Amino acid sequence: MLMLASANDAANVIAENIAGSINGFVNLMNKKAREIGAKNTNFSNPIGLDVEDGFPDNKTTARDLACITRYAMSNAKFREIVLKSEYVAPAINTFTQ
Repeated sequence: MLMLASANDAANVIAENIAGSINGFVNLMNKKAREIGAKNTNFSNPIGLDVEDGFPDNKTTARDLACITRYAMSNAKFREIVLKSEYVAPAINTFTQ
């Protein structure tokens, strides 16, 4: 849902699940950025945006965005998701009385 609906809360949940904390995940994001050649990119949150709460250190360049996109597009599941023009999420509230 993070990629399909831009659910920023989902980014935080994913971060905590993968790395145990948001800060831990941000460290992983920055490490991966360096590994793939995005040397002028810095993330300060898993959302990647400067939000009103004060994350002014999200920075990147057009070249680094191209590096990140090229890397992401090498993943078949990522390509499948971003090539969709729409998605209907199944109902998850199946509670009946």
